[in-house]
Amino acid sequence: MIEVGASAPDFTLPDHTGQEVSLSDFAGRRFLLAFYPLDFSPICTDQLAAYQEINPQLEAAGVTLVGISVDSAFAHKAFRDSLGIETTLLADFEPKAAADAYGAYLGDAGHSNRSVGR
Repeated sequence: MIEVGASAPDFTLPDHTGQEVSLSDFAGRRFLLAFYPLDFSPICTDQLAAYQEINPQLEAAGVTLVGISVDSAFAHKAFRDSLGIETTLLADFEPKAAADAYGAYLGDAGHSNRSVGR
C-alpha cells in the first residue's frame, strides 16, 4: 500500500476504448481509483454496478471515478456495455504495473485486490 501523503505512482493505461490515460490527465482534479479483480465475475459486477449508483454523488462532489483491473480494453468495453455503466475502466493487462505500484496486485492470483485510493 501507498503511505498516506505519498505521491501517487504514475501510470499510462488504455481505457475501454483503447485510448491511453495517464495519471497526469487528472492533474488538478479530484479522482478515485478503484482496483477490482476481474470483469464479469459476480462480485465485481455488483461492485461496479454499485459504483454506478453512487456516481451522481461523486460527480456532485467533483470526484471522477476510474476503475482498474487486469482485464483487456476489449473486455472492459464489453463489461461496461453489459452493465450499462459510464465509469472509465483502465486495462492493467500486462505487465500489471499499475496494480503492483499501488500495492493492489496479488501475484499468486494474477489479478488485483479490491482497493480504492484518491
